[in-house]
Amino acid sequence: MITIIKIDNCKREDCAGVIKKHLLAVEGVNNVIIDTEQGEITISYYKVSLLNDIKKELKKIGFPETGSSKVLENITCHVKSAVSCSIGNIPSAK
Repeated sequence: MITIIKIDNCKREDCAGVIKKHLLAVEGVNNVIIDTEQGEITISYYKVSLLNDIKKELKKIGFPETGSSKVLENITCHVKSAVSCSIGNIPSAK
């Protein structure tokens, strides 16, 4: 299956990298394409039941589906997305 989800808070490529990393870790997701200009994610996955898990993961890391959050939750998601992107930019020690 292929689904396009409009999301909030993804404006930069480094944020897109964080999103892609998290979604590809969801078992059954096999491809993720992110358009930061349009604020859209195209996701390819195996089972219809995964869509709910995908949306939960997006919200958990601060990139909820557009229109899915209440005002207070949306503020929390903005903070989470900023932290997610910042952590994603920290080089790992080798």
